[in-house]
Amino acid sequence: MKKLIGAMTAIAILASAGAALADTANGKIKSVDQTTRMIILDNGHSYEAAKTVDISKLKAGESVTLTFSVVNGKNGVSSLKM
Repeated sequence: MKKLIGAMTAIAILASAGAALADTANGKIKSVDQTTRMIILDNGHSYEAAKTVDISKLKAGESVTLTFSVVNGKNGVSSLKM
């Protein structure tokens, strides 16, 4: 019985940790730097897009939803929707 409870606890911890890693941000784009791949939203928060994320069509003033994770203190974007 103790093994079953321990296994269930471990599964619950791993499941909640995975869900906590990704977050979303909504807003209008204030600026985009194609060289550094930085996206700054109108709330002042900055996000660095992964090389796999196409940012070539992003323009200031457009509404966007970013999916990101905080890695080494930086908001790393893994996907976006316009």
